[in-house]
Amino acid sequence: MRVTPEITIEQILKACPECEEFLYPFLEGVSEHTTLKHLAEEKTISLKALMAGIERYIKRSTQNPCDYTSMRRGLIKTGKVNIAGFTHFLLQDSIVEALRSEAAKKNIPLNLNLFPKHQKKYFQNYLAQCSSPDDLPDLLIGKGFSSLMSSRFYDKFVRPGFFKHPIESLKNKDVNELYDKQEAYHIFGLEETVMVYDHSVQAHGPKPKAWKDIMNAAYPQALTQMGKNGQDHFGFNILLYLYLEYGEAGIVHFASKVKNKQHFAYTIRHLGKKSERVAPVNIMHRHASRFIRSEAKNTTEIIAAAEGNPCSCYFFLLKHDAPQEAYTLAKQLLSERLQLQLEHCGITPISAISQKPFQWVGWETLANLPLPYLKEQLAELAFNHYQKPSYETL
Repeated sequence: MRVTPEITIEQILKACPECEEFLYPFLEGVSEHTTLKHLAEEKTISLKALMAGIERYIKRSTQNPCDYTSMRRGLIKTGKVNIAGFTHFLLQDSIVEALRSEAAKKNIPLNLNLFPKHQKKYFQNYLAQCSSPDDLPDLLIGKGFSSLMSSRFYDKFVRPGFFKHPIESLKNKDVNELYDKQEAYHIFGLEETVMVYDHSVQAHGPKPKAWKDIMNAAYPQALTQMGKNGQDHFGFNILLYLYLEYGEAGIVHFASKVKNKQHFAYTIRHLGKKSERVAPVNIMHRHASRFIRSEAKNTTEIIAAAEGNPCSCYFFLLKHDAPQEAYTLAKQLLSERLQLQLEHCGITPISAISQKPFQWVGWETLANLPLPYLKEQLAELAFNHYQKPSYETL
């Protein structure tokens, strides 16, 4: 299907039902015969971002087709504790092992489907079509600003209370900022975005001491950003933080300073080499900084940002009527064993957050953002002001 400004919502949803997840924040009060062009005009949103998002969803559903009935049969098994979701590849095996070990020890019948990265999109396509809480597992595990945080998922499953399940061990002063008042999302780890300063690269300004410094500094092309060389979500974690802190002007200012946007492996490879591939300030996930080569460690440092680093999170949702056995398994994500594994992987465990400052957007804020559309909107804005380097990433 070719996406044009004149295509109607009815045509899109008939050809690709999964697109409802992307369009959901803007469907209220709109006719099925409304075109994308008119939708953008009525809702005062970007037509280009709308089209980019729809194309992304069509590609995802085409390349990763989900047979809903078959997927449900695998996810929901009577008489078992049903768990599904996705997590970081560094945590995948540890979480699977911990859940299976505890289930075996407590004689809990377990149906576990933790999808690795190459299979994650099948599950996302399922979530994009799911309309009944009966079609969802007892326990969901997720990360980042993904399908389990979309506006559609929130309105259909979180807001009505289907996943309202208090976790008493998380109700303390150390995690107060991270505690979801709806008692649905339960954080067990934080993915920090960090600044890695490379002393081997000539800088035209002072070394930043805080994230606000990179917004105030005058020197051009001072940043290397983790992401794809082409247009993608441009590192949504940092874009969302900047958007909420500085508005669209902050996104424009930030993007204009990015020298290169590339996979973190390329940045790691060239740190400490006075390379054109890197900049004085290199932005990446904290876990990626663990791979900095030993010979580069004398010329690089991770900035201890005064206000704390922007974070996304690792979380779980537990159904309000989940059996006690599901609660028992969910607590394994908060166990000392897995919390130590998070730290080993460069992910901040929930048990350690009182030891450092951090920047978290807040659950109430997320509940009112048009996700996932906002990813496309901010990516478009950033990419329009990013001066792509002339060379290709090797």
